[in-house]
Amino acid sequence: MKKVNKRISALVSLMLVVTMLFGTSSVWAKGNNNITTLEGLREYLVQLYPSQENVDIIDKYVNIFSNDSMFLKEYSESPNTALENVKSVIMDELSPQIMPSWYEGGIYGTNTPLIQQSTSYYCGVASALQVISSYGEEGGIAGSSYDDKQVNLAKDMGGVGTNGAIVYQVRNAINLYVGYRETYKDLDCTNIEIDSLELKIIQSLRVDAPVILHSIPKYLTSYYPSSADTGHYIVVKAYNPNTHMVLLSDCNYNNQYYGEFLVPLQQVYNSVHSERGRHIIYGG
Repeated sequence: MKKVNKRISALVSLMLVVTMLFGTSSVWAKGNNNITTLEGLREYLVQLYPSQENVDIIDKYVNIFSNDSMFLKEYSESPNTALENVKSVIMDELSPQIMPSWYEGGIYGTNTPLIQQSTSYYCGVASALQVISSYGEEGGIAGSSYDDKQVNLAKDMGGVGTNGAIVYQVRNAINLYVGYRETYKDLDCTNIEIDSLELKIIQSLRVDAPVILHSIPKYLTSYYPSSADTGHYIVVKAYNPNTHMVLLSDCNYNNQYYGEFLVPLQQVYNSVHSERGRHIIYGG
């Protein structure tokens, strides 16, 4: 019971911190394209919650509101407000079925600890350890400290040289410890659109699966310099689709770039799309 209470306390604290960071907004959109119709809202929600049970709920309310005189009047005066109200009604019924570690005001988040990489080339190892720890499965990795666990997790990966871990090694290490609960996959982001990346992030976070970016940090201009042009693994801890802001958990060996950082989705997209061969590692 003590362990459960400790986890609940941590989640409540996390909710408060990220709510302060993200704030709230009545404006919401799919990527850069505003959703302006009920059908557009339906398409957006069905992509996020594709189970037949959820689709039935979404369709029920879309049909109700499409013939509702009060909604039609409000829509004619203020489309964004009217659609936001419909979304809120639908989400109130969906939320109990799709609750991640926390879900508040449209914000998706995971209970992911911040762990610093123990060597300059262990960013993939430390990021994998953060994900495994978010599931509470770090105890299965040998070692009494995070540094010790990184050494042993690198061994599980088949060894990690000074060039760092390869994407498949990070993915497989996560699945070794949490695969019975969530199967992690990787996706080459060379040809991905920002809307599709956003959906992948939401779909992963909504089932409590943190996302790992196989990024080029210089595109995260909120806190990295233009000289940061070598590959680096960073964990996506939370996302607010209302404001398109992403909370990153960066394991960087350099204390200047180690920590949690709030960045726009566009920067995240640029970091995995602007140069070939970048990936995301995700669940969901």
